[in-house]
Amino acid sequence: MHPQVLFRAATGTLCLDAYQVAGATASGERLPDWRQLDLAKITSIEPLAGTFAPAPGLDRRADKYATGLIACV
Repeated sequence: MHPQVLFRAATGTLCLDAYQVAGATASGERLPDWRQLDLAKITSIEPLAGTFAPAPGLDRRADKYATGLIACV
């Protein structure tokens, strides 16, 4: 996962939009692809060394970020 945007959704939920580039998916969708994560449901993370650029299709002006953009790449 490459974290891209930290935001508060219209529901008040703290979310992270991330670009998944490797690993398994519950839906079986092809990668790379975007994922929206509810931060309250994440129980552990493992930061890895490295860098990444803004993902394809990143739109910091998207309507979903209008209620609470906190940080973005």
